[in-house]
Amino acid sequence: MTTALRGLHRAQVQLALQVLAEVVEDGAAADRALARQVRGNRKLGAKDRRWLAALVYGVLRRVCQLRARAGDEPGAWLSALLVEEYDAEVGQLDRFGLPAPPPPVAPTAAAARNWPPWLNAAAEAHFSAPRCDAIAQAMADQAAVDLRVNRLRCSPEQALQALQAEGIAVERVAAAPQALRLERRQPLQQTTPWRQGWIEPQDVGSQWICALLEARPGERIADWCAGAGGKALALAADQEDRGAILALDTDATRLSRIEARAQRLGVGSIATAALAWDGRLDPALLPEGGFDAVLVDAPCSGSGTLRRHPEQVLRAVDLDALAEQQLAILGQAAGAVRRGGRLVYATCSFLPQENDAVVARFLANHPAFSVVEAARVLPVPPASETDPWLRTLPDVSACDGFCALRLVRAR
Repeated sequence: MTTALRGLHRAQVQLALQVLAEVVEDGAAADRALARQVRGNRKLGAKDRRWLAALVYGVLRRVCQLRARAGDEPGAWLSALLVEEYDAEVGQLDRFGLPAPPPPVAPTAAAARNWPPWLNAAAEAHFSAPRCDAIAQAMADQAAVDLRVNRLRCSPEQALQALQAEGIAVERVAAAPQALRLERRQPLQQTTPWRQGWIEPQDVGSQWICALLEARPGERIADWCAGAGGKALALAADQEDRGAILALDTDATRLSRIEARAQRLGVGSIATAALAWDGRLDPALLPEGGFDAVLVDAPCSGSGTLRRHPEQVLRAVDLDALAEQQLAILGQAAGAVRRGGRLVYATCSFLPQENDAVVARFLANHPAFSVVEAARVLPVPPASETDPWLRTLPDVSACDGFCALRLVRAR
């Protein structure tokens, strides 16, 4: 067996195939499918878990290229990965219960970027080929672990020192006052700062989006499409937990996760409510005069988060349908903003079809709203002096790909 494959056994390969089957056939998120396999196999050691993650994410970060070579079967993808990345020989593949892969083929530009055709076409419509290559290369890397320091409980320096005292390699992040970044992935749940609610995982780009809204104590804020509440929790901290935040989503299961997170962080100002299936708010939940600020973290293609969720390249995406949904949600949320209030539209997509084009259509039909340049609220960078949008990408911002724009309603 080649040195690179030392420690890899048939059982690990078969578990990886089970995870990939969940991802491909059931649409499961890779991280959750991996976690389920680990929980269900208590005898897995640290090396087993590392191999399992390496195989699953190794495939997903190259799946478009592997599919072009080996077809649609995850077993063939694993074979091709072991041959190309680990110098496996045919006899070794048989030992792992894997078929021999077809000969390699010259990948298309899309496959080389590990982008499905819909994403490649959408990106090439707005970016040069070298820019697409740079974005794709950055998206192929593993995302860093960013933390938001909970200002309700401690300062960034206190959290930094406490983590370092427990052997966690961590550093401050420029232009993100409450952010820390791990130098390498390490478990945090047993550390004192985690148990005391001093830290919470949140990408730096997400923290900048919350800063763009500029939540203030005493305000009434709505987090439209709040999911599990990461941004709502950050906004509550920005308000010193002295306000009223309504976290809204069509997915009640995701909303239900907010309560436990809020308790750990000492946040008491968040209420939750389900939106209608089409994103409409129950009129009874609208405060008199409207919300002071609304954040719309719209459903999107997720093209900016491929580092964390590489399995998204396997999903079929209809950008036109998404844009219609985004425009509808933005219009509904805008109706809940008071006169003089703020509205931030954000996606975790770097594609203009889901950002610039959507907001342009919105503004054409909502003349009461106008654009506020990101540089009036955030430092440069991450904001730009020539672009009103906040735009981040891993190759230039060292964080996930986000787009966000702040609007204000006329008084």
